[in-house]
Amino acid sequence: MKKFRKWLAVFTLALACVLTFGTAFTASAASGDFTVTYKVPFFADIERSVGQYSAAEPLDITAVRGEMYGMPGHAFVPDGLEVVWYTDAAYTDEYGFDVAVTEDLTLYGKIVETSQNFRSNGFGWDVQSGRVYAGDIVNDNYITSNEYTSPTFTDESTGAATFSYDGIHYSVYGRGLDVTKPFTVELDFNSVVPDGSTAWFLVSLFPALTLAQAGVQGPWANAGAGSVVMFNLGDGGAPQTIAEGMTIVNYPSTTSIEYADGGAPFRAMFEGGNTSISLTAEIGESGTTFTSADGTLLATSPATRADFPSGYAYISLASNGSPSQYIGFDVQVRQQAGQFTVTGEHVTLGELSVNEMAVTLPITVEEGYRLTSVTVGGKPAAFVELFTQKGTYAIDVSEWGADAQIAVVATLPAEEGEDGRGCGSLLAAGTGAAGIGAAALAAAVLVLVRKSKPKRSIR
Repeated sequence: MKKFRKWLAVFTLALACVLTFGTAFTASAASGDFTVTYKVPFFADIERSVGQYSAAEPLDITAVRGEMYGMPGHAFVPDGLEVVWYTDAAYTDEYGFDVAVTEDLTLYGKIVETSQNFRSNGFGWDVQSGRVYAGDIVNDNYITSNEYTSPTFTDESTGAATFSYDGIHYSVYGRGLDVTKPFTVELDFNSVVPDGSTAWFLVSLFPALTLAQAGVQGPWANAGAGSVVMFNLGDGGAPQTIAEGMTIVNYPSTTSIEYADGGAPFRAMFEGGNTSISLTAEIGESGTTFTSADGTLLATSPATRADFPSGYAYISLASNGSPSQYIGFDVQVRQQAGQFTVTGEHVTLGELSVNEMAVTLPITVEEGYRLTSVTVGGKPAAFVELFTQKGTYAIDVSEWGADAQIAVVATLPAEEGEDGRGCGSLLAAGTGAAGIGAAALAAAVLVLVRKSKPKRSIR
């Protein structure tokens, strides 16, 4: 009986310990959720709660933008844009999302362009709209808010272009500008019809091409912009100070900008009826500065090079007014080019010409061959034969400031249709009916081989 009582006491104590531990464990599990903070340049931080022993969820750019603006279903095409997540702000240690979260975690999103979003039209490059201008020089390119069009070159040697906006419209300059080098936007407003005393114009810098195209509301809403210089042409170029969180077109601004001396140097550019201005942007380690043609400081922004994880800035030009407002302007973008070298197969190459933001190259193709591909820095690039110079091609260099090798390839027509894949490739592909059948046959043979092995006896 004593043994029974002793055993019962031990059992009761053990049961109490188990119940206590179980309660503590349950409470710990309930309160053991961890916070994962997602940081992407120019977007509000997103926090997600992750349960103990669970892995964090990777967020794509659509989710990031949708959560920030409270519009998960908002129209946004992330074509050619991805976010890669890292555990450090320097983007060196990529996070795999395959391990359980054991403590609060901060992830840093790097914006990555995965495809070119523009195509050559012979005088310049259109972004996504795919317009082809059949060789006519375009002196006035009308832009609507649902077309993302870069300037159409009216001059191959300088890249100058002309645009006109009425109401709220914008264009996106499809060429990446290296954030390690200054770049200049020259604007000549040749016609301005204000709505009363209002005619707003914006010059915006974005960390990725697709972000500059984000949403039907347009980039003047500062949705992901690094810096936005906003000024009123109807009031002598008076600039607008922008504070983070400030509502513009029903969107909160994600950036801020201040003007030197209350905006006096900026307004001075328009004195005496002047309509030609120059803005040189320099993105540094501690912020961005905008200066005039004579080097006068005009404005500052807190955006740093780290805020442009693609390594490039993309310019958007916008008008923000009523339908009765009209703004016509010429624009030219300048930046020192990278060092370009060129190689080719089955071609004879002439001297590479680099003029402002345009690259041209005389190419003579071997008899029977035709030019089939051009890559810049290993990436496919658009190319087009100039209408006025046969054998001379304009080549699109999307990332202008970086050193790059241009590779030109010509092939025989017969080579293009050849398929050099062997049986191994067919099995590896396995996506078509033939591939699936071959894979199934291989699996069936493997099963038969295994079944045919002699069984070992157990002694």
